[in-house]
Amino acid sequence: MAAFVPGVASTACRHAVLLSRSVTRVPPLGVGLATAAAPGGRAGLRRPSPSTGRPIGVVRRVTTPSAAAVAEGDKAPDFTATESGGTTFSLSSLTPGRPVVLYFFPKSFTPGCTKQAAAFQSAADELARLDAEVIGISGDDRQAEFKESLKLDFKLVSDADGELRKLYGVPSTFGILPGRVTYVIDAQGMVVKTINSMLDISSHVKESIKALEMAAK
Repeated sequence: MAAFVPGVASTACRHAVLLSRSVTRVPPLGVGLATAAAPGGRAGLRRPSPSTGRPIGVVRRVTTPSAAAVAEGDKAPDFTATESGGTTFSLSSLTPGRPVVLYFFPKSFTPGCTKQAAAFQSAADELARLDAEVIGISGDDRQAEFKESLKLDFKLVSDADGELRKLYGVPSTFGILPGRVTYVIDAQGMVVKTINSMLDISSHVKESIKALEMAAK
């Protein structure tokens, strides 16, 4: 039997206490970072409470489903909207009958959107020659002010609830910015050209005119 040495035992106990104080407790994996089934079958990350370390909620990555993107060769979805001047119209009241250039832009008064609107206005004579109606759509509510500042003679529509973007399945840029997409619709109401570019502003006008000319042949 080993002899009991009081001094040695006391020293060992003190070392054990000091060691236990210097070690940080690591919470179980299921508490600090847990995968939880979210509604609809999506998974999320649980956030631990600062005071208890227990999960207090679920942080979800949610992807909102949208309608399938309207493509070339599709029938243009009909809609009814009120333009900035207060007049209510429907797409079907314009087509069939005359072609339409329907363009979605991110926001009034931003540099790119100002440049794009001015480009469509500068091409007014060419578009009139092709009997085309231009309609611009964005999610803000400054269309009337925007139209007046640039002296635009085409329709601008506020899509504050995003329903028209959903209807056409307009994609977002980087998943967060409202996309810049133009749909050229012929006189029979069919989409004959789509232009999707956030940065190449001039292509929206140039490609629209080319498509309208082709459709008129």
